[in-house]
Amino acid sequence: MIVSSIRYLQSRFNALAEVTASAVATTNVNEGFNQFVNIIDEGDSAGITIEFPEHVGVESNRADTKDQLQANKEWLKSEFVAFISNDNPIFTFNVAQYKTDIGYLVDALTYDMLYGGNSSTVQEAIYYFNNNNSFTSLLDSEKQTVVDAFARLRFAAQRIIRGLVVTPTTGGSNPNTESQDFSSGNATAVESSAIDALIQIVEDVVDAASLSGLPTKIYPVIDTEPVLQVSAANAILGQRNLYIEDAISFNNLNNPTLTYDVEKCKRDVGYIIDAIYRDAQLSTNHNSITAALAYKRANT
Repeated sequence: MIVSSIRYLQSRFNALAEVTASAVATTNVNEGFNQFVNIIDEGDSAGITIEFPEHVGVESNRADTKDQLQANKEWLKSEFVAFISNDNPIFTFNVAQYKTDIGYLVDALTYDMLYGGNSSTVQEAIYYFNNNNSFTSLLDSEKQTVVDAFARLRFAAQRIIRGLVVTPTTGGSNPNTESQDFSSGNATAVESSAIDALIQIVEDVVDAASLSGLPTKIYPVIDTEPVLQVSAANAILGQRNLYIEDAISFNNLNNPTLTYDVEKCKRDVGYIIDAIYRDAQLSTNHNSITAALAYKRANT
């Protein structure tokens, strides 16, 4: 059902005059939908590289932040689990999954720090909570350890993007043996403060074991991008509510005996539309890949 619905949405996007008017937007839209189908239908996310192109007029400090985060992603992932293991040796958790989740968060931080706003971090907080709702069943000491690990991540990320060495956590059962890479330029205290605030969003969700305190999404300002791409992206966003209802109608017409959670489906279609909209405007693939991986995690 999901693949046919995705392809239906793809045809609706491609029928928009604003999308067809921009060859770049058309390519971005189709790549986004194809990535989504590839991941959820074929289960193949191996070899997919998330791209963060530097947009028109990007500040050099933001570009340096992007480079430092991506260069040190493995270190940050390893530091997160190393801290947990060292801080609470009796806490049993899925090390590989925790590392994967932090990798997704680093990518979301990269997007927001490069393009502006908080939209990807807020969305990743939603994905993270929905796919790890066991947080509500953690012992108080275990939850506090995870909260403290995010505080450690905030400290480490703030220093790393400025090219400042962070002493790794080497105790416990999962020591951090990754190397730090400072081969790119360095960010400043301004970016350090911004990334601290972004990680705090996820930390607060875990601490509260709730999404109720999430801030409103702030999307990148895209007026500096090519006019046709901006127009295509805005046209997609303008049809969001209509396309959600159309997807449900398409499902009901083509799968009349299927029983499914309509509200959850609407939510997921909304996530897909938001992802394609954001990627179409900036020629990234981050949001489409992230949405597909989150959908796969939640439905497998």
